[in-house]
Amino acid sequence: MATLVENVISPPNCPKKRSKEIVQYTPPFTNMLVILNKRSGGWQAVGLERTFCRLAGRSNVLDITEVNDITHLKEQLKHLMGRKDVKVIAGCGDGTISSVFSLLDLLGISAPLAPLALGTGNELSGVTGWGRAYVGESIEDFMDNVDNGRVTPLDRWSVTFRKPPRRGSQDLILNSNGASLEHTENMLCFFSMGFDAEIALKFHYLRESNPSLCANRELNKLYHTVWGAKMLFWGANPVASYIELYVDGKKIDLPPSLGCIQIFNIHSSGSGVDYFGLRQKSNSYDFLHDYSQPSMGDGLLEIIGTEDILHYLQISTYTHGRRIAQGSHIRIKITGNRPLPVQMDGNPWEQEPCEIIITRKDQLKMVLGNRPEEYRGI
Repeated sequence: MATLVENVISPPNCPKKRSKEIVQYTPPFTNMLVILNKRSGGWQAVGLERTFCRLAGRSNVLDITEVNDITHLKEQLKHLMGRKDVKVIAGCGDGTISSVFSLLDLLGISAPLAPLALGTGNELSGVTGWGRAYVGESIEDFMDNVDNGRVTPLDRWSVTFRKPPRRGSQDLILNSNGASLEHTENMLCFFSMGFDAEIALKFHYLRESNPSLCANRELNKLYHTVWGAKMLFWGANPVASYIELYVDGKKIDLPPSLGCIQIFNIHSSGSGVDYFGLRQKSNSYDFLHDYSQPSMGDGLLEIIGTEDILHYLQISTYTHGRRIAQGSHIRIKITGNRPLPVQMDGNPWEQEPCEIIITRKDQLKMVLGNRPEEYRGI
């Protein structure tokens, strides 16, 4: 873009005369693609958009919620195609980062990604050394760190949901209206069922009905705390009686007291809680004793069980969750006749009885931040 600059030109023996000179301005980070979600967290991306446009160029900055024409977007970003130094910044929460990678697939861009923590939990940003909340640091310094950051692999997982067929039907794929009974989503961070998903679902409903009440990250965390406190007194519904779990083809007998079952690719949930306890040894309470040290690029998932809110509070301070299994092929059958609260990468919903299959899809690239003391599972 060009910037209009006024200069005072004073040649020898001539009266002072004002003239206008066009100076070409080149943004310092033209190799950066910045993808924002203006709704994430406390709507911080709205205020940062202009800064990113100045530093990366307006054509390199977009809001993922406004993307609707991939062909036009490819034309807009054709100057990035083929460049080997492209880096992607995702200014959003965990739930949007998977969508950002899916958008990059459609655009044909394979580049390392760095998260800017604009969401509520920001688990992926935390474990890769970018911090758990953006609190006004220099965006230019952040982009410089992204440009020079080390790259590490991140597994991406396919999560397939298969609904049971209609009674008397032999077709597992289509129902009588031709609608699919099977669909697949992508997972980067974690999948869970039980009381943690129920709390996340309450917040989701509040944000959808009253967005103005969820415009502050700290207030959003307070909502989660209040609902968790209520559940501490009311108790959490056990989920093991509604679930059958198979890991690498082996059925796992779940303790009946579990109120939450979590499947982790990265070991961070609930604003930084390490349910697995990466630096802790297994104990008699655990099912899993012989395992590979977890990493977000090792092609393995870890399954953890949590009893209730009190157990969660213990995990967040001095112990770890109940280690159940580690494997690369997870199959879950949600039984019964009522929906179960679930969440994936922070996005919650009520899941009707079905079969869920989790397998590794491929491997992506993440840029590591400049806080190595915060790395987890790298």
